[in-house]
Amino acid sequence: MTEIEKKAEKEFKRFAKHNLLKPGKCKKIDQTYYCIQQLNTVIKEFKIKFNYVPVSAQLMFNEYKNIQDRMVYENFRQSYQNVLC
Repeated sequence: MTEIEKKAEKEFKRFAKHNLLKPGKCKKIDQTYYCIQQLNTVIKEFKIKFNYVPVSAQLMFNEYKNIQDRMVYENFRQSYQNVLC
């Protein structure tokens, strides 16, 4: 890992610790939307600043997206069940 990659990883971890909920702590879909939006912005900034995106940022983005997809599906399923009943 190069010095730039190490610096990017360290900066991302600091950002995530201070600005984002842990993926497992998101209980509402709005929380996941917010975190995904913040991550998207940070990832773009890292591409410009470091020409590198930390693997941990990509993995965290995927975690939030998976949680969000499950929440959207569950919301749809519950809404659809209410229509049928």
